[in-house]
Amino acid sequence: MKAWLGLVVVAVLTATGGVAHAGEATYGVATSEYNLGDEAITLPGGVKSELRAKVYAPRDAPGKRPMVVFLHGFHEACYGGDEVQRWPCATDQRPVPSFRGYDAPGNELAKHGYVVVSISSNAVNRNVSKTLDAATRLRGELVLAHLDLWKHSSRVDLNNVGLMGHSRGGEGVVAATLANAARPHPYGIKAVLPLASTSATRQALPGVALNLLTGYCDGDVYDLQGQHLYDDSRQAPDSAPKSTVLLMGANHNFFNSEWTPGQAEAPATDDWAFNPNDEPCGTATPTRLTAVQQQTLGRTYISGFFRWILGGEEAQGKLFDGSNPNVTAQSPDRLELARFDEPVTTTGALTATVCTGSPSWLPDPNPELPFCTENEQPDRFPHWVPSFFLPGVPNPAITALHWTGPGAIRIPVNAQKQYGVLTFRAAADPDQPSPQDLTIRLIDNRGDHRDVAVSLTHLPGKPEDGQPKTLLRTVRIPLKTTDLKAVELRTDRTTEGRIFISDLALSTPSRGRTTINHLPRISVADAAPIAEGNNTTEVNFTVTLNRPSHQQITVHAETAGFTADPEIVLPLRTTITFAPGETRKTVAVQIRGNTTAQPDQDFKLALAVPRNAITDDAWATGKVLDDDTGPIARHDRPENHTTQRGGPGYRGM
Repeated sequence: MKAWLGLVVVAVLTATGGVAHAGEATYGVATSEYNLGDEAITLPGGVKSELRAKVYAPRDAPGKRPMVVFLHGFHEACYGGDEVQRWPCATDQRPVPSFRGYDAPGNELAKHGYVVVSISSNAVNRNVSKTLDAATRLRGELVLAHLDLWKHSSRVDLNNVGLMGHSRGGEGVVAATLANAARPHPYGIKAVLPLASTSATRQALPGVALNLLTGYCDGDVYDLQGQHLYDDSRQAPDSAPKSTVLLMGANHNFFNSEWTPGQAEAPATDDWAFNPNDEPCGTATPTRLTAVQQQTLGRTYISGFFRWILGGEEAQGKLFDGSNPNVTAQSPDRLELARFDEPVTTTGALTATVCTGSPSWLPDPNPELPFCTENEQPDRFPHWVPSFFLPGVPNPAITALHWTGPGAIRIPVNAQKQYGVLTFRAAADPDQPSPQDLTIRLIDNRGDHRDVAVSLTHLPGKPEDGQPKTLLRTVRIPLKTTDLKAVELRTDRTTEGRIFISDLALSTPSRGRTTINHLPRISVADAAPIAEGNNTTEVNFTVTLNRPSHQQITVHAETAGFTADPEIVLPLRTTITFAPGETRKTVAVQIRGNTTAQPDQDFKLALAVPRNAITDDAWATGKVLDDDTGPIARHDRPENHTTQRGGPGYRGM
């Protein structure tokens, strides 16, 4: 296998030498494919998967080249014949070649010196129901299996790796990065780009560069839930940059040409299905991107991110520094002034309320805080939309500012170095007129000040289309003074208004450094089955750190899976806290026994959103053995609602 794969590499990379720096020149591009069979590898759980990929590589590039792996999302595995989905495909069917759909960014990166491997995951897509987490971990293991194929090549630098995952593939490349960190000899994964991603498992990814690329007209992951990947991964301090890019007019499917009508080999559709005349997403409107326009933008941002992080091209970094209003950015070189997740002092006719979330049909995960809005369309608030598996994960807390006249918040500054910009994230309240105006006053040590006018406008769209979305976007103000003493937010431009605000900081754009492989790792182990009994008892799960830490570590734990009777397995949502030096905790799930014969109860415990650590094995199983006699009574499984168009179910292609 190694020798066979080497032929692919040698065919496109003919020079030898040390590690090279991509981006220093442009090259011709050679493409090839490898296919080791439909069941070439056995993944965890006994899933037999193909090892198939398309390779884009620079011709005659010297030295070892950085590598980028692309992973597509959930899609039909086969087409033709009886249209029944199976793996391997029937003899009268053909595999859907989703892995061939990223020619635009693949060729662009190869032109600048990168080896790109776009992998097929049809087998994983057909085995989603056999896994605890909708095959998220399987996708990650498949990515690592392909990296393993290349580790003996003298032509690629596996200490300089980037991953891009589309839709459920976005969570897959996050899972790959986390699983890689647990290996004795991890690869150097330095950059991760979830594209139009889902976020059903709510994992955080600190210590590695992350860019979330999202289409505003996504009709599949319609609630833009991938925003959680940014929110959950933003930690202070963090050694690596985080950013989001919102592409107006872009849908879900057209980033992949094999999911695009008129370009795809297999049947394909436009996933945006609302009124074609409604801006900005209707197909008959000038604000909607064509497939070619969307793929061009995807090429620019996907290649630009990896060229910045892996190749050190600082000019590409300007795409991700927050200077564009549709880009949110957090630099590792920053001084936090106020996160606005705790109360602040106001003056005048201004009030500040720490809040989170919006009403939905699910239990409130933050009952101690008021809702930020009473709007009952949770699809319109990606920061707070409930996740599919773990709806009880606490939402990010921010501050709502409401004024009925002039007022101010003053934040002192004690910077020990010069920073380039002042930044904060903000959004206008969707129930208020647009724009919402305020003043940012920068005060120096001499008492002199500079006022900067800020206007926050609503994103476009109609409520009947699940829009406009409310997203916190970066306000970025270049600094002209070296002795900043205080920052004031002043409500002196309108008589009344209301906005949301978060993350006030001084910063300078930076690529930072990768530290994820050195962070503590949290795991939960499967619990031993217990007999139900007739009284209240417990199923005990053990949660461990792989090593002690000098910092406090927290992680959210929640029962998940929707298959157990909630009258027997009582739902649990809790925060586990490891004090410095601690490495072991027990989580008890309450079991309420009865005297009615029922099926055994299978359930899961999941970990999410760790702080100062990452998750290793985040899912565990529990089982309650029924010990009653008589006819078996079956309960109705609780219906799992999501906030995504199409009703119940985990969407995302």
